[in-house]
Amino acid sequence: MLEALDIFFSRNNKDKTENDFDKIYDEVKDSFGLARLDAIRKQLGMTEEQFYGRFREHILKDYQLLSGGAEGLILSGILYGIIKKKR
Repeated sequence: MLEALDIFFSRNNKDKTENDFDKIYDEVKDSFGLARLDAIRKQLGMTEEQFYGRFREHILKDYQLLSGGAEGLILSGILYGIIKKKR
C-alpha cells in the first residue's frame, strides 16, 4: 500500500510544470512581488528534493534570488529562499 502511494505521489509531482510554479508564485507573492520558495513548494505538494530538482533551472532563469528564508537554493554558501519575478 505504501509503495502504491509513493508511486502515485512521485508520478503526480513529475506532472508539475513551470506554468504551475508561476501560478502558485502569483498566488503567494506579496505586494512587492516577493515569494518564499518554501510556500510555493508546499502549495505544489512536493518534497524539497522533488521541488528543487524539478524547478532549480526555472528559478535561476526567470526569478531574482534574495537571501533569507528557511529553505531554498544555496549558491556560494548563501541561502536564497525568497524570489521575485524578473521583468
